[in-house]
Amino acid sequence: MMSFSLTTTPGGKVYAALGGHAGILVVSSTDGGKRFGEPVSASGDAPVHVLPVERPALASFGEETVAVAWLEQAKDFSGASVWLAISTNGGKTFGSAMEVTAEQGREVVMIQILLDESGNPMLAWLNDGTLRFTRSNDSGKTFNEVQVIGPGACECCQPGLAMKDGKVHIAYRGLEKQIDGNDIRDILLSTSSDGGQTFNPFTRVNDEHWILNACPIAGPSMAMFEDDMYVAWMDGRHAEPNQPYNGSVWFSISQDGGKTFSSNMQINPNPGVHQTVPSLAVDANGHIHLAWENHSADGQTIQYSISEDGGATFSEPRELTSGFPRMPLLLTLPSGEILLGWQDHTGIHVQTWME
Repeated sequence: MMSFSLTTTPGGKVYAALGGHAGILVVSSTDGGKRFGEPVSASGDAPVHVLPVERPALASFGEETVAVAWLEQAKDFSGASVWLAISTNGGKTFGSAMEVTAEQGREVVMIQILLDESGNPMLAWLNDGTLRFTRSNDSGKTFNEVQVIGPGACECCQPGLAMKDGKVHIAYRGLEKQIDGNDIRDILLSTSSDGGQTFNPFTRVNDEHWILNACPIAGPSMAMFEDDMYVAWMDGRHAEPNQPYNGSVWFSISQDGGKTFSSNMQINPNPGVHQTVPSLAVDANGHIHLAWENHSADGQTIQYSISEDGGATFSEPRELTSGFPRMPLLLTLPSGEILLGWQDHTGIHVQTWME
């Protein structure tokens, strides 16, 4: 398998989407990720576009509804079509796939999905440096006209979607081209107060620009708890401009629904080591869990840190796994357990623990 995604339900069921040459397969676990059932194809025989740096689009609603979205590239690479399939029986079978829209563009990538508070799907993806969004109001039968969100988006960084109290939030890495030829690749947030019908002007999460004329391949991670919104991301603001492999992990909080963000906090203690692809999760007690890739001369590991004071401070990072792991993804379960997924050259792995 090239890539994976994880999501969990209010009851603690875990779904995983596995992307590879066989398309998108979905497996589920009813014991907190300790054992998974047999894989079920969500995409059928479709020629699914899958990359190792691009997570499959996966979301759940309630206990039994799970949805997967994917892209199918045109044979001449002139664009891609957006596809969706939904299961209403816990991932045992998926309904017929539907084509949501067909996009023209050289690079149509990085699709994400969210099911709203009624189970209606919302989709976001990138097309040649723009962020696109559409939503359904009838459980995926039809979709609204595709919107372009914000002033520009990093063409290789997967966006994040979240919804609370009817507001839709999209966190993404911007692409702001400057007259001096440099690109600003800050983290931005766009919010819709009407369920995704329209979006407000973006809010900048970065409090200092990151200049990079290359693809960092690292989008933001976003989580919400009560009235707080948390965002974690990688940028290399302390390195020389245009150094893509000297990034640090950063964290910020919004307490006003994404209108403003706190001063950025650097999480990793060693800015001289490349740290990237952070994943955030918040448990029922409001503790914030953060994992990320650590690249050093000694090898590649996944590091982990926790905040028990609402993001004011984080614990000293500790190593969770080594051996060239990549693409960490954290979930918190109703049992209080923390679940970490990652992949390496041997496959996709999951481990759970209690803090």
